[in-house]
Amino acid sequence: MAGAYDKSVVLSLMDKLSFFGQFTSGEKADLARFEHSVVRVEIGDEIIIQGDDDTSLFVLLKGEAEVTKKEAPGTVLAKLLPGAVLGEISFISKKPRASTVTASTEAMVLKLDQDIMEEVGPTVRDKIKTYLLNLLIKRLDNMNMAILEHMR
Repeated sequence: MAGAYDKSVVLSLMDKLSFFGQFTSGEKADLARFEHSVVRVEIGDEIIIQGDDDTSLFVLLKGEAEVTKKEAPGTVLAKLLPGAVLGEISFISKKPRASTVTASTEAMVLKLDQDIMEEVGPTVRDKIKTYLLNLLIKRLDNMNMAILEHMR
């Protein structure tokens, strides 16, 4: 992954994504100030690697990515578009990565590690945690509906 940074581009991309919908302009600028957290990736770059201990959270700002698992080689479990949140399970649980996420196009991600989460302050942290909680609830609801549908 090669680093690249243009704060105005990052802020423009953030403005288009639902993840940042509850953030004020100042809070988005606070997140965008961490130059090292904005990462440009090339096609085929692995953003997250299954089994790694890294617990950073990623937001796909631009481009597309695919989720795979070692146990199912060649099978794409999900295709991710801008606004997708990556690595939320490890971010919350502090457990190793459960899957691999690979850029399928040139992409840009915002990487939020624990150090950045400490620096941004409680209001931004709470907004991120609330978003993740709602995301996981939505996924659980969708899984429950799929199970019910399968049982019919």
